[in-house]
Amino acid sequence: MISLKDYGINIADSIIHISNISPSYVFDFDSMHNAVKTIISSGHRTIPVVSKSNDLVGVITYMDILDALLRRMTRNSQISVFMTRAVVYCDYKEPITSALQKMKFSIRGYLPVLNNKKLVG
Repeated sequence: MISLKDYGINIADSIIHISNISPSYVFDFDSMHNAVKTIISSGHRTIPVVSKSNDLVGVITYMDILDALLRRMTRNSQISVFMTRAVVYCDYKEPITSALQKMKFSIRGYLPVLNNKKLVG
């Protein structure tokens, strides 16, 4: 069995210690075209969506985009129209164990990290 300790990760540390502190994201007013470009360039299947003030307002996934295309939306459609608004996230001070439990129980492979509603990881 592989342990996080084998990789030098202390599960009591806060999640920000292992977070990407320069996450890819899009704005809620961006177009589907921009979201697709960002997803492809980042290599991720899910991208956080933030407001002008950098507050997390949703996420955009491959499935959100596919669904929008099937509903005949155009590449210029705003992300806010079809993004996923129910987002499981964690606070940057939360322990790694708490973040892992949230990922497990929500069945998600991602977890935006916030500090006062602002995306930080």
